[in-house]
Amino acid sequence: MRAIALKIEIYDGEYQGDMSALTLSCMLEGTVEGLASSSFLDGVIVVLEMCEKRYSTPTPLGAWLTIFIGRDTGKGPTPLARLDVRLEDGFAHASILSDSMPRTTTEPVAVLADDDVVTLVRKIFAAGLTQ
Repeated sequence: MRAIALKIEIYDGEYQGDMSALTLSCMLEGTVEGLASSSFLDGVIVVLEMCEKRYSTPTPLGAWLTIFIGRDTGKGPTPLARLDVRLEDGFAHASILSDSMPRTTTEPVAVLADDDVVTLVRKIFAAGLTQ
C-alpha cells in the first residue's frame, strides 16, 4: 500500500477527439494514502468527497461532461481513465474508458438540477463504478 497522487479534470462538453471543443469546469489534485495502487477508483471517490465538502464548483453548462483522470507516478502524469457523462431527465448516464479495463457503462444515476460538477461525478463513481 502506498500513496496515490491523482489529478481529475472535469470539462463541460462531449469529447470527440478534440480538446478545443471542451470547456474546463474544474481541476482537482489530491493524494490518497493506504490504497493498493490498483484501487485508483476508490482514490478518485476520496478526492471527490474531500473537494465536495470543502469547495464549491460550477454546475454543468450543458448535457455532456468529460472527465479525465490521471495519476502522478513521480515521472510525470499518467492518464488512467476518461469518463463520458450525458445528463438527461434527472439522470446521469456514464461510461468509463481505461487502458486497464474494457469500456464500462453505468446504470443511470439520479442527479439534481443544482448538483455541481464534483457532486455529479462523485455520485456516478459512488453508485455505478464501485459495484
